Amino acid sequence: FAQGAARAAEIEETIAVGSPSWQADETEEATVEEEEDDDDDASTATPPGPDGETSSAPTPSWVEYFHELRGTLGVGARGDGDMVLLSNFDSAAAELPVSGELTVKFGDGEVSTLAAVPAAWNERFADGVSAPSLKECGGLQLGTKDWKAQMVSGAAVLVERSLIRKSPAAPDWATAVGLAAAEGAVVVIVANDLYDDGPQRPAFRMGVFGASPPSVAGFMISGGDGDRLRQAARERGGVSRVSVATVRNDRKAAPDAVSLAGAPLWPLRGVPRDVSQAWALAEAVAAAAPTDELREELRALTARMTPAEKRVWLARRLQRHHRKPHQDEPALAFVECDRAGPQLPQLREMAAEGTGLFAPDVVGDFEVRFKNESAVGSAVLREWMDVCARRAFVRGGGTLLCTRDGGRTFWPNPAAVYANPHWRTDFEALGRLLGLAVWQQVTVDLPLHPYVGECLLRNGAPPLSGDGASDAERLAAMDPDVARSLAWVKDPANDPADLCLDFTDALIDAEHALEGDDDDAPPLPELPAPTRRTVAPGRDALGPDAAAAPLAPGSCVELRDGGEDVDVTAENSAAYVEAVAAWRLRTSLERPLAAVARGLRAAVPAVVLEDARKMLSAADFCRLLSGLRDLDVTDWRKHTRYAGGLRPDAREVDLFWDVVEGWAAGPPASKQRLHGLLQFATGSRRVPVGGFAHLVGLNGGRHLFTLASGHHMTPGSLPTAHACVCTIDLPVFESRAAAERKLLEAVLVGTKRFDEHETHTSDSEEDE
Repeated sequence: FAQGAARAAEIEETIAVGSPSWQADETEEATVEEEEDDDDDASTATPPGPDGETSSAPTPSWVEYFHELRGTLGVGARGDGDMVLLSNFDSAAAELPVSGELTVKFGDGEVSTLAAVPAAWNERFADGVSAPSLKECGGLQLGTKDWKAQMVSGAAVLVERSLIRKSPAAPDWATAVGLAAAEGAVVVIVANDLYDDGPQRPAFRMGVFGASPPSVAGFMISGGDGDRLRQAARERGGVSRVSVATVRNDRKAAPDAVSLAGAPLWPLRGVPRDVSQAWALAEAVAAAAPTDELREELRALTARMTPAEKRVWLARRLQRHHRKPHQDEPALAFVECDRAGPQLPQLREMAAEGTGLFAPDVVGDFEVRFKNESAVGSAVLREWMDVCARRAFVRGGGTLLCTRDGGRTFWPNPAAVYANPHWRTDFEALGRLLGLAVWQQVTVDLPLHPYVGECLLRNGAPPLSGDGASDAERLAAMDPDVARSLAWVKDPANDPADLCLDFTDALIDAEHALEGDDDDAPPLPELPAPTRRTVAPGRDALGPDAAAAPLAPGSCVELRDGGEDVDVTAENSAAYVEAVAAWRLRTSLERPLAAVARGLRAAVPAVVLEDARKMLSAADFCRLLSGLRDLDVTDWRKHTRYAGGLRPDAREVDLFWDVVEGWAAGPPASKQRLHGLLQFATGSRRVPVGGFAHLVGLNGGRHLFTLASGHHMTPGSLPTAHACVCTIDLPVFESRAAAERKLLEAVLVGTKRFDEHETHTSDSEEDE
């Protein structure tokens, strides 16, 4: 990246702060997710399998190349020094041991080559092993007396991943391989036979998990390759020779080499695997050593990012801002929420005490508990944020938000400034909730209008007339009916005097319930009787010590001094239209949005908002906050994992999806059950932008929706959710009707509180 080792070290320190995803991570789950991320766009070759079919060779992402290159700062003898530069990244990556080959010779003389992923402890380019036989474990648990008795010294050992999981003596990969090495194995090949990682059961890199590295190499092959290998061995007279090794990518040019996939192009030169990671790396490099070329590549990468990638970018940008090297332990903000009580007064209490959502540091550890409920964790936080969004801001008694499209999107209600003395605190609480949602990568069930998103990206300042779109265009997007009416008034062919208008505009103060809103929401606090009033923007806003003064329908705001007494005529119609536009697009929003932006900056500071405005459109920003309105069951099913021995073709799985697809095909009330089911499983009612592939689990990390076997559950049990990791345990379903009844009961009861006993058993005798 630079011209010397000192400069490289400086830049590496910058990059190390840039993203947690660049830190070497040898955990099984993280590596699996990285492989899954690349499934859709991976460029992989297909060497033949034992039965003549093809087998995809795993190609790690460019991030993995970068890790290894940065860790060594030079591999091989390239003739251009030991430094890894942007200019030589592609050639350097070609020398990394990123792929493995498993060659098997069968008893009938046939030879097949499979793709294998070398373990993290394998010695670079020195892990090649040959063995005269391949020994299977026969279902025996590793480390047991019977297992040791059937081991053969000098053999390669094939072991199923499920068998390692079942073996108490093998708590991790390294220990499992070490046990085999102690019995004379020269190499261990693990077949991923678990559907936990999806139907493809992919191979991935095994780490050491803090254990001592074993003395022999380890490799992993996919579950499909493992099945084919065992079947071919049975049909072709066993295995007479096994060879396995990591290979350099430049072997793909050799005439006799198997066509394994090579290194992907450097992301700034070719098609990246992860545009957001490419952008973040280029940004870090540009910050340390800026060039016009890098700036141009950043602009090009920005244009290519999907909204889901922009969401990842923003999360990483915030990490770089808030998480500094060698910082102290993060502060803890704590919330105890009374689910049964009104939410807005609880937020005001936090503001007065400087706790919870109003803690000095909301980007440290943030813990939420519901009163009289025992659960804590990521899903509890997600559900609390949804509860606040729906019960405090959409219909919380503070007239804070209004809608002009039937609840699809929301705006700050201009009436709040004149009716609610707590409007400053309440709108700041809304901003803090939105900022926390961005920081925690949580979607909240509160879709904002894109114009509101545009203002927030401008640090709360509404755009001036002529700044971007015209006022007429913005009004048409905001309220088409009002825009058409104003166009009619402004048309010289019409006489606005017939409408008996004056220089005032109506104040909208009606609250709106979201679709599928919970019927058991607590009653709102009693307020004084509303009155019909005409207010002036400059003088009638309520102060914090004033009494609540609800506005009755028909209340209005003056668009100029004495506006009630000024009729709209053909002569002043243009001024009237301009005044309405200025009020609706700017004046009515300035103070509420300033308070929202003040709260938003608690987690998303102005400098990050400035960067985000270059990266995100207003619509992108709003989708990032609220996710997707509609749930696509096809996408849901496609991005589902199966765990605990549950297979995708299991009867309970078929019944589960049959019920879900039936709800999706039903009337609106039936479709709302899907949101309840998602909330039951994850704590959120909405899917992040990008769909179910980007579902958020523990601590804001990606975690696919998972169905697990409920073999530990009684026949009368209801489904149980592990919402922090987006997992539902499925009990036995006696019939399709029983499946629907159990799922519906779990959704209706399980979204009311987080105690497991509430959804443990069914009251239906038929289910028993």
